Amino acid sequence: MSASETGGQPASVNEVLRAELHRLRPAALAHFRPTPQDGDKGERADNLREIYRAIGTLDTNTALPSEQRRGLSALCFSGGGIRSATFNLGVIQGLARLGLLNQFDYLSSVSGGGYIASWLRAWMHREGASAVEEQLGSYHKPRNPLAPEPNAVDRLREYSNYLTPRLGIASPDTWTAAALVIRNLVLNWLVVLPILAILTTAPQFVLLVVLNHEFDDRIGRPLLGLAVGVALFASIATHWLRRFSTLETRPSTYVALCVIPTAAAASLLSTAVLGLDLPWHSENPVATPIDNVNLWTFSLLWCVGIPFAGWLASEVHLLALARRNGRKSVSPLIELTALVVSGVIAAGLLVIAAHVLLPFFYKYPAFFVILAMPSLLGVYLLSRMLFVAFASLSESVRGAPRLDASDDADREWWARLSGWILLIAVSWAVASALCLLGGHALELLEQRYATHATALMGGASGLAAALLQQRAGSDAHTDAPKGKRSIKDWLFAIAAPLFVVCVFIVISRGTAELGALLVGTQDLLAMPRDLHREEKVLPMTYALRFLTVPLLLAAVVLIMGRVVNVNRFSLHGLYRNRLVRAYLGASNAARKPDPFTGFCTSDDLRLHELSASPSFRPMPLINTTLNLVKSGDKLAWQQRKAESFSMTPLYCGNFHEGYRPSSEYGGREGVSLGTAVSISGAAANPSMGSSSSPTVGFLLALFNVRLGAWLGNTNQHGEKTYRLPGPRFAPFPLLAELFGLTTSKSSYVNLSDGGHFDNLGLYEVVLRRCRYVVCSDAGQDPTFGFGDLGNAIRKIRIDFGVPIEFDQAIKILPRSGAMGGLYCATARIRYSVVDGADVPDGILIYLKPTLRAGGRPIPYDVYSYAESVALFPHESTADQWFSESQFESYRALGMHAVAEIGQGKDVKDLAALIELATQYVDQAQEHAKGKVETIGRDEEVKLLGDFLEWLSGHVKLTPEPPQPSEPVAAKVPPVG
Repeated sequence: MSASETGGQPASVNEVLRAELHRLRPAALAHFRPTPQDGDKGERADNLREIYRAIGTLDTNTALPSEQRRGLSALCFSGGGIRSATFNLGVIQGLARLGLLNQFDYLSSVSGGGYIASWLRAWMHREGASAVEEQLGSYHKPRNPLAPEPNAVDRLREYSNYLTPRLGIASPDTWTAAALVIRNLVLNWLVVLPILAILTTAPQFVLLVVLNHEFDDRIGRPLLGLAVGVALFASIATHWLRRFSTLETRPSTYVALCVIPTAAAASLLSTAVLGLDLPWHSENPVATPIDNVNLWTFSLLWCVGIPFAGWLASEVHLLALARRNGRKSVSPLIELTALVVSGVIAAGLLVIAAHVLLPFFYKYPAFFVILAMPSLLGVYLLSRMLFVAFASLSESVRGAPRLDASDDADREWWARLSGWILLIAVSWAVASALCLLGGHALELLEQRYATHATALMGGASGLAAALLQQRAGSDAHTDAPKGKRSIKDWLFAIAAPLFVVCVFIVISRGTAELGALLVGTQDLLAMPRDLHREEKVLPMTYALRFLTVPLLLAAVVLIMGRVVNVNRFSLHGLYRNRLVRAYLGASNAARKPDPFTGFCTSDDLRLHELSASPSFRPMPLINTTLNLVKSGDKLAWQQRKAESFSMTPLYCGNFHEGYRPSSEYGGREGVSLGTAVSISGAAANPSMGSSSSPTVGFLLALFNVRLGAWLGNTNQHGEKTYRLPGPRFAPFPLLAELFGLTTSKSSYVNLSDGGHFDNLGLYEVVLRRCRYVVCSDAGQDPTFGFGDLGNAIRKIRIDFGVPIEFDQAIKILPRSGAMGGLYCATARIRYSVVDGADVPDGILIYLKPTLRAGGRPIPYDVYSYAESVALFPHESTADQWFSESQFESYRALGMHAVAEIGQGKDVKDLAALIELATQYVDQAQEHAKGKVETIGRDEEVKLLGDFLEWLSGHVKLTPEPPQPSEPVAAKVPPVG
């Protein structure tokens, strides 16, 4: 029993591979002890090498029974929605006719390929693998002449419109789907909108403080003292961490102890100024000498005294350490000089800002809220810049710097701190400008055009939601060509950020009106057209009453966040139930659906139940994506923004984070097969691996376009959550989606379409060292750029060091191709590069739907459909509503492709299929080469004949003698 099964550490990839191999080849590694996840990394790597060598030498291991002496094999079905599911149904039937369906060890699937893979595995679980293969392979010997197909296949055809089986505007299915979408959207808005609204109330509250007339010395002076105290703490923490931070210090520590207190001090100081009796609180300020002395005194304290105190605290401790260790710091005198000089300059700037900016800010309160705190942070940043510049002189004075010197590392440290502070300053300025000036702009629009601008912007947001759903459906995977961007793409790139801006403006307008209602006064936050300060009196109680707005919104978040489950009330639930009804219910002979809804609870199965089935092979390997939009320390993954996450009847997880038993993961009875498949097909999701976008992700989360799911983390962070079906409190995952904070270092992880990482399902089967791999790529690829194949090969080579090499160029051609091509290509999976020269390489048969393949012609019903649909067989993935002719055309093409590769010969096992596929590719390549040479000679003869024909029509090769009256040259026309 693994550590994971006892409730301890997650299982390692060693334990998982050992468990799967023991199930597939019971005699292999019978007494082998895999290294657990918490074991030594070097020992775990050596242990994994032993497992790989054992897998690689299965064919030659004479200690194994003969029936177990063969390499592992896998059948991979790519993503591509119902297009992939239907084409791969034909592939399944073609393999069943060859008698090979039950010889695969793994059935790896992604997205749409998972639809049909789950259908096959559920059917095998219920009726047995041999019975299923017999029914699928006996197409020409049907049990009933009037019903040639098995019932499980007939039901798939009936549910080719699996989302809304009965089409039409009056269809109950259509209106049920609409009701579900609206219900889930409203429930999610009861959590999301209050969270966003709370954020907008911060600048509004500050504006009320700025506008009130009861803010005097009784409030201002304590705030000023508090600002000095916070700034002193920030200075000490900054210089202390600069000198004494260790490798164990987390980045969040610097943000919490240095960045946030610095910003808080600036915010407190800018607020305290309002409560002090200063001459700049007028449009025509006149400062007395004593005012200037006081201002200079405080500025020097703020810009020199406080930084000096923080620096001195660290230097005194550093000096004590130097004496104890026999080392001396590098020129503290220069750093002290740098601190004083930079501080004096900053103090002068602060005095100038008080004379120039404070009157302006007092005259225009909205700009005070937007710019006062960022202006103070700007002075701080300038002071740090000058300090770093002057402190760098220590390198010139004292030569090579020591560990505590002002060197490149020290300058980078200050730059990172400045970057965080700059981020806070800009973010506050932008957000407060949207909340205050955006709402003011809405008021002006309503006054000028006598229309309700808020309603118009809400309608625009609804349009954004529709566009996003279409966009998410069409760009679900990496299989669409991305070389050129259309006008639609550019418009969308501009429209998405604008819609985000509109959302914040509308929400801020709503909080302003709610605040006015709760405070009991109209136009509470209304500003005059020119934004000038009005003479109306706003008591401090107004600002305090306004605080009830964020408190009330927080109460709504707390209540609804506990009620609304992000997995249950999203598109994920709608999508899962319909997939289960169509695909898992197709093989449920004992199905007794609800007479009103048509759904049946017995359609779905628990994933771990398949491990107890006598028909265990092929083992389902369901590929999903663990989203890492916040990539963390793995900088190379900033493009991927994801990890692979696999689900099998034994374990769920990945080799980075560890695995948990499928019987325990994702629910009280374990994750269901329907849930796993729907997550694998979650093409539209706020986080989508490398396709993730901040603005698109924000809007997808806002409009509840979430086909993926949140489940417990499989690593140590999810020790208390991996058994749960989803988060118990909705705000945290929703905030992570809104602002792109999905990570593997939280208690829950965001899982989506496997195509967001690897759309072919190859990555996980190479991890398992499968020797024979048949991969059917039915992703949308009308230009045949093989983007999904290239993506999989690249990640496999980077992560595993295993090259996948095609000996010949792939001759699978698009419809525009003039010459006949192939249905497949073959490649070598170079395991020997990593596992040893004596380990045999794997063989990959790469299959793809095409109309430009040689051999027998495609069935003429397929040809007829292709003539009427220009994009066939690569119609858009967004089309998930197949007609009968569409369904049959893809299915028949899949069967035809497998039949052509099999060449009508007897196939005993997978090795024989590999040999036939290799012969098919080689023969076709030789035929094409000979055809090209013949065409080349024919073209030469044709060109020569055309030239002679033209020449005979324009130039007489045997001219008649010229007449005496005409010159000879006149009878010879110019040639050209």
